[in-house]
Amino acid sequence: MSRTSFLGVAFCLVALLVGQLCEAYNIGIGKSDITEPAAEVNMMGYADIQQGTAGILNRLYARAYMIENPATASRVLFVHCDLHSVMQLVHQE
Repeated sequence: MSRTSFLGVAFCLVALLVGQLCEAYNIGIGKSDITEPAAEVNMMGYADIQQGTAGILNRLYARAYMIENPATASRVLFVHCDLHSVMQLVHQE
């Protein structure tokens, strides 16, 4: 089972378990294209250090899944990005 499939199944199981604990939850999903410009982007060491990109093979996306309990306004948010790394500031927000 691929990692994406596993995460999707795990998310659905969590949603089902959470749904049994109260009458209604708000569930939201989102997807956004985060692909950078098509040329002259640094390869971060995956090629010659001086080499830049020359085009796009696959677009990069960020996906977000949220479950909210409307009674308490508490939320669980999972964000997945098709990236090499994410800055520490994003984790802190």
